[in-house]
This record gives sequence, C-alpha cells and structure tokens, in this order.
Amino acid sequence: MSSVVPLARPSFGKEEAQAVKEVLASGWVSQGPRVEAFETRLSELLGCRYVCAVNSCTSAIMLVLRALDIGVGDSVVVPAFGCAASALPILETGARPLFADIDPATFNISWHTIERALEKRTRVVIVAHMFGQICDMALIVKECRRRGLILIEDAALAFGARKGERRAGTFGLAGCLSFHPRKMVTTGEGGAVCTDDSDLAARVREGRNYGASRTAWVRFQKADGSPKGFTRLAFNCKLTDLQAAIGLVQLQRLPGFLARRRQIAGFYSDQLKSFSQLKLPSIPAAEWEHVFQAYVCTFLTGSYAEVVSRPRRLRSLEKDLVSLKSSLSKHDVAASDAGQFLPDLPVFGGERSPREWPYAYLASRLAFALPIYPGMFGSDARRVVNAVGAALAEQ
Repeated sequence: MSSVVPLARPSFGKEEAQAVKEVLASGWVSQGPRVEAFETRLSELLGCRYVCAVNSCTSAIMLVLRALDIGVGDSVVVPAFGCAASALPILETGARPLFADIDPATFNISWHTIERALEKRTRVVIVAHMFGQICDMALIVKECRRRGLILIEDAALAFGARKGERRAGTFGLAGCLSFHPRKMVTTGEGGAVCTDDSDLAARVREGRNYGASRTAWVRFQKADGSPKGFTRLAFNCKLTDLQAAIGLVQLQRLPGFLARRRQIAGFYSDQLKSFSQLKLPSIPAAEWEHVFQAYVCTFLTGSYAEVVSRPRRLRSLEKDLVSLKSSLSKHDVAASDAGQFLPDLPVFGGERSPREWPYAYLASRLAFALPIYPGMFGSDARRVVNAVGAALAEQ
C-alpha cells in the first residue's frame, strides 16, 4: 500500500536538530540572541532596515494595526478571498474590514478592486500576495500614496517572491511574514514584521513584549532586571530562540527550497496543460519571481465571467470538483480548497451575497491546491499528475 502524498511537508535535517540542541544547551530558550540573529538575517535578505520576529503572521498584522492606532471608526480594505487570518486582526482592533474582489487568474487583489471597496473612513489597505505571486504593486503603491492610505502587505504566502529587486513585504509601510509549516521556510509557528520605519518598529517590538521596551535578553546582558515602557496596551507575541534557531538554518536552505518548488510547479504545468477542465497557475513575466507556496488550479471550462453569470453552471462544476477530490483521495493524493470566501464567514457577518465579490466567491468554490513541497520526490509528483489524469477521465 502506497503512502499518501501530503499537501505539504516541512523539510528538516540534522542541521536544524543540531541548532535546537545548541539552544537547549545554552540555557536560554526564550526570545534572545538567536531571535536577534534571525531578525538580522531576514533584514539582509529582504533589504529592509528593521525586522521584528513574532509568533505568527496574524500577530504581525495585529501588532502593526495597533501600532498605527487603527481602531473603532476606521475601516481597512482586505482581500475577500484567502485566509481569515488576514482579516481577523482588523476585528481585534475594533475596525471594520472592507472586502475587495480578486483577479481570478492570479487570486490577487488589484487597485481596481481596492478602489471599489474604499469608503471615507478607510485608513489602511492590506494586500495579500497569494500562493507565491506578488500583486501588481506599482499602481497600488502610487494610489495609496496619493490618497494618504497606509499600505500593509500580508506576505505570508510569498516570502522570497520578488519583482525586479523588490521582495514581497517591502513595498508598503510594513510587510508581515509567516513561518508556518506550509510556508517557504518554517519555525514550526512564527511570523515577522519588516519595515523601514523606526517608530513603527519600536512600537511593534513593545507590542510583542507585553509593553516592555527592553527584552529580557537585553536586561539579562546588562544585569538589570528592571523592564521599562508599558505605555500602551500590549501582548505576549514573542518568538523563541528554539524557533529562531530552526529558522536560521531554514534561511540558509531557502534558495534550494524555492528552486525545487519552481521545478515541481513547472513539471505540473507541463503535464497538466492538456486538461481543458483546469485553469493552471498564471506564470508572470521574467521580472516577477513566483515562489509557488501552493500549486493552485481552478476547476473550470469556459471563461471566468461566463461561470460567474451562470449559477447553475457553477453548482455543476462544484459537484464535479468534489468528485475529483474524492478520486484523488482514493489514489492517496491530498488536495484541498485553496482559500475561503471571507465575507461569508460568521465572524465577518456571514451569509453575504457573492454578487459584490463574484471572483472571490468563484475561487472559494472552484480553486484547489495540489501537493507541493521541497522534499517531494519526482515519483510523488508523477503520482499526483497520474491521479489527476485518472480522476478527470472518470468524469
């Protein structure tokens, strides 16, 4: 009996194990010198002045919004398709999320869809770079500056992606990263804020450290146990040295991880291009570097606009996609929905009409992810392709 090809799997080796062992032997396992080293290395890779490591990307977004004093009476634009974690921090601050539709070919929002969502009380725009591909940022950056809107990037799914020399997370005032096991590098759980703004960086650091302006590690080095700060409501969102030690090794392996992801994605695209039922991931121009956090297809024949305007056709495709995923499961190949239609989730009000965000709704119903991860064997990638072919032949 063959093992299941999982949707994702983190890649660890002896180096990560040794790094954790060294931290345990040091006697300092909470936020300390490894976290500082991890932040420094991230800053070098991204080309930004400040990095603040935290316990998740959700916390990163929340800390940035709180540092900017976003709250009751404010509104924040966020994609209507993706992960609830992008929008939940908005609710936590007391602000109101305004959902923007997406481009169904890339799953990213654009200035066109952002503009339609704006209102007078909008202060912030959060863009999410979906599945490893950077949004078309030029016009978004230009218009946010012109209108005085604060731009934040949810780069959880795009660490390492770039356009030209600019990396995901460095286009706006702040970029928020994730180091979850499905991401390009992992610390188990974890995240980071990157920015060139010194005041924002200082506020985020205090915010992650329950309001203290000096970390325990700094106080320990100076033999001064007295914390300072506590001028604002804050939280405990710290990353540990155990996690950062793993992250430092993972960053060394990042180029190889990204190359392997692109190699698998290229194989999938070459092998699946003949299936008319699938819309494959769009491949950007040469100056855009896609990192394929996920390999997401849309189960669709005909045009996106055609299906959006025909609810009965959409329901038929949904039914066929359920059958396809069931067949993949029988072939021991994992597959999952690519993302959520956020306006429909109970926490955001629920039961919202998809007519305002038709392409976000379509993606939530018809987009699905296939397995992709750096340690994936070529034979497993072939199993995925064969299983997809067999599943489609059954329909």
